[in-house]
Amino acid sequence: MIRIEDFEFSKRPDIFRRRIKARRKEFYIAGSVSTQEEYSNLTETLRSKPVLEFFDSRKLTRVLVGDERFQTHAVWGFRYELLLIEYKPIHLRRRKIIDNTVEDIGEKILSPRFRIAVEFDGEHDEIASRKILDYDFDIRIGLLEDTERFKIKFEDHNPLESARKDFSRWTQSSELSVEVFLGYLQQGDLVSVAKGKANRIEHGIRASSNWIELEGSGKTRTRPQEHVYSLQGGVNVLDGNVSRTEQGNLLANITTVLIPELKPNEMIDVFWDQLGILQTAAKIDSLEHKMSFRGAFTKIAFAIKKTS
Repeated sequence: MIRIEDFEFSKRPDIFRRRIKARRKEFYIAGSVSTQEEYSNLTETLRSKPVLEFFDSRKLTRVLVGDERFQTHAVWGFRYELLLIEYKPIHLRRRKIIDNTVEDIGEKILSPRFRIAVEFDGEHDEIASRKILDYDFDIRIGLLEDTERFKIKFEDHNPLESARKDFSRWTQSSELSVEVFLGYLQQGDLVSVAKGKANRIEHGIRASSNWIELEGSGKTRTRPQEHVYSLQGGVNVLDGNVSRTEQGNLLANITTVLIPELKPNEMIDVFWDQLGILQTAAKIDSLEHKMSFRGAFTKIAFAIKKTS
């Protein structure tokens, strides 16, 4: 028996398995169903919730849907191709400062989202992540103590040329204000991570897309810190290194999953024995948020306290 959640395949599909990095598995599933009702039930099941139960050969695996394709064939009927990725939750905890309540938000960092809002000549416009992946993007946010920097690339690949985003009005404006929002679908409202004026705008049209590149900066906006995040090597810290500055101080750089709430001068708890980071409280010097189809990450720089 092979099933996803409560949906049981009436015809055994072809299943190909492979291991990817971090010992995670992928399942490529291809086959067909006999009726329109079964076809509809499968599509509804796949979209019912972010993490699904996949049962195969008496083994249960929690999975995410990496990709899905459906088509109606004159001979083969209702065809499907699915890519399921084994889900391994990232244990990320944060402590609410106001009452010290500790929350594990690992189940709430599944589906990264972005929204870019612009103001020009008294008008408002936006681009956002869409359900259909007919676009490409690369968003980089650099946050320093007094500056918020952004660098954005976006390509609209909508098959209908007339439906693609028209960026010409953006480039014709004498001044373009940009605000970038990042976050996760499971966490509700996105967080405003950068806001400022664009000092470089490039726009073009290809046979397959309309594209735009924006780069600019603004002054850092202050707000009270609400949570202290706990970061631990081998658990939720993906990469890291330690270097020495020109002044002789030790500076740590660690990369973790996207945490759009973080800003410079905020405190985090960090522990990574392999890099000699044993301090339970560190103040962020600077950070960088990155989001693209390759993933969503936050890189944090902070000074390491000298031990006596």
